Amino acid sequence: MMTNAILGTAHSYLKATNEPVWIIRLSGKLADSDFPKWRLYDNEGRVYQVKIDYTSSSIMENKDGAELDQTLIVKGLPSLPEELTLSLLTIKKQFTDINWKVAIPSKQ
Repeated sequence: MMTNAILGTAHSYLKATNEPVWIIRLSGKLADSDFPKWRLYDNEGRVYQVKIDYTSSSIMENKDGAELDQTLIVKGLPSLPEELTLSLLTIKKQFTDINWKVAIPSKQ
Protein backbone atom coordinates (compact mmCIF):
# COMPACT_ATOMS: atom_id res chain seq x y z
CA MET A 1 0.00 0.00 0.00
CA MET A 2 1.25 3.46 -0.82
CA THR A 3 0.04 6.88 0.11
CA ASN A 4 1.52 9.65 -1.97
CA ALA A 5 1.49 13.27 -2.93
CA ILE A 6 2.41 14.81 -6.26
CA LEU A 7 5.04 17.41 -5.45
CA GLY A 8 5.06 19.00 -8.89
CA THR A 9 5.31 18.66 -12.66
CA ALA A 10 7.63 20.36 -15.13
CA HIS A 11 8.25 20.28 -18.86
CA SER A 12 11.82 19.35 -19.80
CA TYR A 13 14.00 17.69 -22.46
CA LEU A 14 16.05 14.49 -22.27
CA LYS A 15 19.75 15.35 -22.40
CA ALA A 16 20.76 12.51 -24.74
CA THR A 17 18.02 12.93 -27.38
CA ASN A 18 16.55 16.40 -26.72
CA GLU A 19 13.15 14.66 -26.65
CA PRO A 20 10.42 16.66 -24.86
CA VAL A 21 9.21 15.03 -21.64
CA TRP A 22 7.18 15.85 -18.53
CA ILE A 23 8.75 15.31 -15.13
CA ILE A 24 6.53 14.30 -12.20
CA ARG A 25 7.92 14.36 -8.65
CA LEU A 26 6.08 12.48 -5.96
CA SER A 27 6.59 11.30 -2.42
CA GLY A 28 4.84 8.77 -0.25
CA LYS A 29 4.93 5.92 2.23
CA LEU A 30 5.54 2.34 1.12
CA ALA A 31 4.99 -0.95 2.90
CA ASP A 32 8.26 -2.27 1.44
CA SER A 33 11.38 -0.88 -0.19
CA ASP A 34 10.72 -1.62 -3.87
CA PHE A 35 10.30 1.22 -6.38
CA PRO A 36 6.68 1.21 -7.63
CA LYS A 37 6.04 1.26 -11.37
CA TRP A 38 3.33 3.45 -12.89
CA ARG A 39 1.04 3.98 -15.89
CA LEU A 40 -0.39 7.38 -16.82
CA TYR A 41 -3.79 7.91 -18.52
CA ASP A 42 -5.39 11.09 -19.80
CA ASN A 43 -9.13 11.86 -19.66
CA GLU A 44 -9.60 10.40 -23.18
CA GLY A 45 -8.09 7.03 -22.23
CA ARG A 46 -4.69 7.47 -23.91
CA VAL A 47 -1.83 5.75 -22.10
CA TYR A 48 1.59 7.39 -21.71
CA GLN A 49 4.94 5.76 -21.07
CA VAL A 50 6.26 6.41 -17.54
CA LYS A 51 9.90 5.75 -16.66
CA ILE A 52 11.57 6.10 -13.28
CA ASP A 53 14.55 8.45 -13.00
CA TYR A 54 16.61 6.33 -10.60
CA THR A 55 19.32 9.00 -10.40
CA SER A 56 16.99 11.40 -8.56
CA SER A 57 14.69 8.91 -6.79
CA SER A 58 15.23 7.40 -3.36
CA ILE A 59 13.70 5.12 -0.75
CA MET A 60 14.57 5.52 2.92
CA GLU A 61 13.60 2.58 5.11
CA ASN A 62 12.30 3.11 8.64
CA LYS A 63 10.47 1.07 11.28
CA ASP A 64 7.05 1.83 9.72
CA GLY A 65 7.99 0.84 6.15
CA ALA A 66 9.72 3.12 3.69
CA GLU A 67 9.59 6.75 2.54
CA LEU A 68 9.59 7.23 -1.23
CA ASP A 69 10.85 10.26 -3.14
CA GLN A 70 10.40 9.43 -6.83
CA THR A 71 10.94 11.25 -10.11
CA LEU A 72 8.96 10.01 -13.11
CA ILE A 73 9.65 10.82 -16.77
CA VAL A 74 6.63 10.87 -19.09
CA LYS A 75 7.16 10.63 -22.85
CA GLY A 76 4.70 11.37 -25.66
CA LEU A 77 2.53 13.84 -23.75
CA PRO A 78 2.48 17.04 -25.84
CA SER A 79 0.85 19.23 -23.14
CA LEU A 80 -0.73 18.76 -19.74
CA PRO A 81 -4.44 17.99 -20.10
CA GLU A 82 -7.05 19.08 -17.55
CA GLU A 83 -6.89 15.68 -15.84
CA LEU A 84 -4.39 12.79 -15.67
CA THR A 85 -4.62 9.52 -13.76
CA LEU A 86 -1.45 7.95 -12.37
CA SER A 87 -2.09 4.24 -11.81
CA LEU A 88 0.08 1.86 -9.80
CA LEU A 89 1.22 -1.14 -11.89
CA THR A 90 3.20 -3.13 -9.34
CA ILE A 91 1.98 -4.54 -6.07
CA LYS A 92 4.17 -6.82 -4.00
CA LYS A 93 2.42 -9.66 -2.20
CA GLN A 94 4.19 -11.06 0.84
CA PHE A 95 3.29 -14.47 2.21
CA THR A 96 3.87 -14.95 5.91
CA ASP A 97 2.56 -18.53 6.11
CA ILE A 98 5.63 -20.30 4.75
CA ASN A 99 4.73 -23.73 6.09
CA TRP A 100 3.94 -25.05 2.61
CA LYS A 101 4.24 -28.70 1.60
CA VAL A 102 4.56 -30.09 -1.88
CA ALA A 103 4.26 -33.77 -2.69
CA ILE A 104 7.23 -35.09 -4.67
CA PRO A 105 6.36 -38.21 -6.66
CA SER A 106 8.65 -41.16 -6.13
CA LYS A 107 10.69 -42.45 -9.05
CA GLN A 108 9.80 -46.02 -10.03
